[in-house]
Amino acid sequence: MTDFKNEKILQDYWSRKQVLEQSSRRSDRQNLLELFVELLPKVIGAERCSVFISDYDNDQLWVETGTGVMQRQIEVPMANSMVGHVVRHGVTSIRMNMDKEPGAHKLIDQQTGFKTRNAICVPVISLVRDQVVGAIQVLNKHNNIRFTPYDKEILLKVAFHIQWSIENTLLNQDLLSMAEEMMSSNR
Repeated sequence: MTDFKNEKILQDYWSRKQVLEQSSRRSDRQNLLELFVELLPKVIGAERCSVFISDYDNDQLWVETGTGVMQRQIEVPMANSMVGHVVRHGVTSIRMNMDKEPGAHKLIDQQTGFKTRNAICVPVISLVRDQVVGAIQVLNKHNNIRFTPYDKEILLKVAFHIQWSIENTLLNQDLLSMAEEMMSSNR
């Protein structure tokens, strides 16, 4: 009886430990992304920053974290958006005078009350999926100055370092989808 009781206590401890570790890892990933979103505009001299996650199944991208926005508050189509172009082609894009151009950014500007004038966007390339898993976008360089090669270099370095965090987000979504499919097929 004592062995059973100790085993039960040990299992309970192990379960709580796993929950705490998972919570900590998720929190650490999110905190890392939020830290970069807070620091990048200051380092680059811009107003805002967002980290987008690719959703190829729905042909769109959504914001994981961004300046002044909540998670998934912004969703943009792959087609007709700067971020979508960057993700589809795996290339950096710098655009000026966006306030005078049509595009998905106009709708987002209406939703958020923000006015996009210029932007730089870099892909976040997966090391294990052989595809672009997201993007970092920085908006409105101060004094309407063009983003520089140095800005691009900084963003590409950050993109490399956050790819593991985005990979974990995507992996967790894949696991959740598989679990939901298994549950619905067992009914």
